Order: sequence, then structure tokens, then C-alpha cells
Amino acid sequence: MESDINNKLRLTKFGMVPEPNFLNEINSCLISTVPDGFNNRVENGSINLKNTPSFGFCENVILVENGKDQEAEEVVEADTMILCTGFRGIHKLKHIFESTIFQDYISGSNDAAVPLYMIFRECIHPKIPNLAVIGFSESLSNLYTSEIRSRWVAELLHGTFKLPSVQEMERDIAAWDNFKKK
Repeated sequence: MESDINNKLRLTKFGMVPEPNFLNEINSCLISTVPDGFNNRVENGSINLKNTPSFGFCENVILVENGKDQEAEEVVEADTMILCTGFRGIHKLKHIFESTIFQDYISGSNDAAVPLYMIFRECIHPKIPNLAVIGFSESLSNLYTSEIRSRWVAELLHGTFKLPSVQEMERDIAAWDNFKKK
């Protein structure tokens, strides 16, 4: 089974084989799939996969730690970064920020129906509007809600629409949170 999934998703080729136990990691996923054309985009370089223990941001670039040589960093120019956190995602999202204020924004409120999800449309925090979080929404099928949210964020980035004010987003979030608590 491991070799079949590995071959289909080209995990070894792209350096993305989960550690330490492939079978445990893949079994914890409800579904593992990649969109049509994904592997071709990785091969032609329009998607750049990096499996790294840590990274940092600078103006218009991401500094990626080389997993083999922790002293070496690779500079990656990027206009968009997608952080696939895997397990302990909230912890990893929280710690991309040095500021405890931003860490607290990500952690959310303990009295929320679902703490991290106190974000607009379940993907944009009103106080961190340049960070989109996809895949943390509560639904029967996260695959479909993640697809819709990804398209919504793509339209936002394209400029099709603008985000409402912080106050409007916070009112919308509170209304949805109250609805979920019923």
C-alpha cells in the first residue's frame, strides 16, 4: 500500500514522504489526493515544494532551512506561500509569529465554539488579513469546504472583491459563532 500511494502521489520524487511512519500518517487522513495537473506544475517549477523543519520571512522571499544542513538556508522568491502544517497545525500556525499578540490571535478565544475558527469565512483573521488559513473549518467534508475557500481566497487575491472592515468581519464571525453554539 505504501509503495502504491508513494508512486501515485510521487512523494519520494518530491521529497514529501511523511516521517516517522508513513502508514500511520497516511491512515490519519480521511482522504489523500492531489488535484489534476498538480504533479506537472511541481515538475515545471510553477509549484515549489519544500519539506523543511523551519522557515522565515523576509521582504518578498522565504528563507527555508535545509533539513540536512541546519546552518544552510535557501532563499525562495515567492508571491504566495502555502504552509501545509499537517499535524499540530494550530501550534505550527501560532509559532510562525514571534509576536505573542499575533500568536494569541491564532490561538483564538477559549469561549468560542471552535477557538481557531474565529476567523472570517473560516479562513481570514480580521487582524491578520494577509494570512489565509484553509482546512481548519468544521464540516462533513473538509475536502470540499477547503476547495471552496481556496477559490474564494484566489478571487480575493485576484482583486475580484475586497475584505470588509475589521469591525464588520468581527460581527460576522460572532454571528456565525453564536449560530454554531445553538
